[in-house]
Amino acid sequence: MRLETERLIITEFDMDMAQAVHENSLDEDNRRFVPDEVFETVEEAAETIAFLMAQYSGTGGPLAFPVLTKAGGDNIGYVQLAPLDSGAWEIGYHIAKKYTGRGYATEAVKAFLPAVARMAGTDEILGICLSENAASRHVLKKCGFDPVFEGTGEYQGRQREVFRSVWKKPRFTGGEYDIINQPKKEDIHMIIHTDKAPAAVGPYSQAITVGNMLFTSGQLGLVPETGALPEGIEAQTEQSLKNIEAILSAAGYAKTDVIKTTVYIKNMNDFATVNGIYAAFFGDHKPARSCVEVARLPKDGLVEIEIIAGK
Repeated sequence: MRLETERLIITEFDMDMAQAVHENSLDEDNRRFVPDEVFETVEEAAETIAFLMAQYSGTGGPLAFPVLTKAGGDNIGYVQLAPLDSGAWEIGYHIAKKYTGRGYATEAVKAFLPAVARMAGTDEILGICLSENAASRHVLKKCGFDPVFEGTGEYQGRQREVFRSVWKKPRFTGGEYDIINQPKKEDIHMIIHTDKAPAAVGPYSQAITVGNMLFTSGQLGLVPETGALPEGIEAQTEQSLKNIEAILSAAGYAKTDVIKTTVYIKNMNDFATVNGIYAAFFGDHKPARSCVEVARLPKDGLVEIEIIAGK
């Protein structure tokens, strides 16, 4: 996952972040409210990072991602989605003390919620904190969580005064978002990036999500690892669709979420070949489609495909 907001980047952990994770965890608020997320040594932080990185290839969670500043690349905290024994999912986040008071937590959580909800396949996410944690309650409210309970309850194995709230994924029906849950425009623009598809090498992104909609850039049949085009229309069509599938997966979508495709081909005589591979890729799912013959494609590719998906 890679999400970008106005000031922040939410990306994946790597082992080089151990020192920053260790230092960020030591502030007094972390010790007070989430003592199990304090890492007294760099080695403890590294062990946790290794565990979290291993979760990226599964679906069980927790799904945790560091938060970096765009301006200086500083590692300022994390956002995560953690599974509960009940089968529900809970939001978690921490911004290091020296970076608080700037709205970073709200900015990160707002961007993270719809993307990680798609990854986890859930429509609801819980927000739970101690009643006395005014800062967390404020962030949850700003991010669209509605209160559902406040009183004595279990919190980290103890009976405490707890605040519980719930966020619900905006619903898309009939071309419009459900008015009750409709996100503000500035909250819903996110950039998607995955190393499993060709990198964006110009002033564009692999894909953008807006609310529950995903818009990809055109995908040539480039092999991500080499940047090379394979020979022939069959190989390029198959690779183009593999690239699209990788972007869909990174954004938390499936092939069945695709609602519109546009296919650009260099030679309309290749249509039957492209169409056969395309049909096998989508199976029984049949999104709307346009197919256009063009004079030339970047890198002299033979086919380029872009999609729109929605949930």
